[in-house]
Amino acid sequence: RTAVCQDIHFTVPVNLTFPDNAVRDGLLADQSVIYQDQAILKLPPSYSKDGPPTRLVYLAHGAGGGVTSNAWFLNNYALKDSLLNNGYAVFDVNGGPSIENMGGSWVVQAAIKAYHHILQHYNVHPLIFVTGLSMGGCSSTNFVYKHSNIVLAHTLFSPVLDLHEQAWQNPWLKTTRKAIAA
Repeated sequence: RTAVCQDIHFTVPVNLTFPDNAVRDGLLADQSVIYQDQAILKLPPSYSKDGPPTRLVYLAHGAGGGVTSNAWFLNNYALKDSLLNNGYAVFDVNGGPSIENMGGSWVVQAAIKAYHHILQHYNVHPLIFVTGLSMGGCSSTNFVYKHSNIVLAHTLFSPVLDLHEQAWQNPWLKTTRKAIAA
């Protein structure tokens, strides 16, 4: 059975000039170039505002597609359905102006801000699971390095972990090298 869950779209502020990856309260310390990054949360059918906290999984997308204001690339994958059907909530962020976020500081900043937004507004457990798919391998690994205190486990599916060998020398899109430079 496939769970039918509503996509909860929201945005988080990302500073494209001076990333603030340590922010905990949602406020920005340096407001130079603020970008409203797209984020998505999906709650499982078993979610309850008043029951036990729901476990949360950060699903870091690959370069094939990200999060927009009305769609999510990972809606096309069974992994998300399996997690939802087993009672896990899932979230993702675009990680900057391009879906090819290359695991940089923008995506780490967006993910921690989305996590705090979710924690503040939904009944979820504060310790999370992190998963990276393809280019999301860089995103999820950098998130885990920066925020290991909230991570229970980290899983990778066909991860990109070396931008030089896996992306620069073998770009998957015409825009890949430009995205690495950004």
